[in-house]
Amino acid sequence: MRYWYLALKRAWYARKLRGYQVHAFFDAALPTLNAFSDDVEFLAIDIETTSLKPDEGEIVSIGWVPLINGSVVLKESRHIVVSIRREVGQSAVFHNISDEELTYGERASEMFWQLMRAANGRVLVFHNAQIDMGYLNKLSRRLIGAPLAAPIVDTLQWEKSKILKRYHHIPTDTLRLHACRRRYNLPDYPIHNALSDALATLELLQAQISYLGHRAMLKEILKKSGF
Repeated sequence: MRYWYLALKRAWYARKLRGYQVHAFFDAALPTLNAFSDDVEFLAIDIETTSLKPDEGEIVSIGWVPLINGSVVLKESRHIVVSIRREVGQSAVFHNISDEELTYGERASEMFWQLMRAANGRVLVFHNAQIDMGYLNKLSRRLIGAPLAAPIVDTLQWEKSKILKRYHHIPTDTLRLHACRRRYNLPDYPIHNALSDALATLELLQAQISYLGHRAMLKEILKKSGF
């Protein structure tokens, strides 16, 4: 997506949603493309769901961690379990959240408002943005009638482009988060949940930027991840 077009979309939604809770998100100024990475605020996000298909599943948890002035800010990180209207079924094998835990979870709408405040003016970071943004946009359209128009960095797409340049195909499992981290000598996290995966994604982004060997501008980072 062209950055100028994103800015126009955000301005349009800001006018449309004036007076609503999310107005500040769309009205917030975005960092310039020529800003260096350590001058840009990023927010890594990961979600756990009941299905890989946004049209069929629901979000059961979300985690996010900000990167400000080149440093991870753990005190602003969040992990939220989200209550859903059905049993999690076999998906519990992957996200390790039980039906009982979900009964004490927050409503999806409350989680959404918190996310919007955390994402205000920041570049969003995902490992496989297509799935996570599919879910978040579905929720956003249901609650406010608009998608999350924000700049996005996808660490998976960044790695995919590197691998294709070298091998011209994608070897099995090479794009999984833990496999991508190992190529940069980053350790595995023993706990798998949305918060630890968000942190793992943010550390992967830091390694990818560092591997470039120079002070990277936002426009280069967005291009590397296919935005």
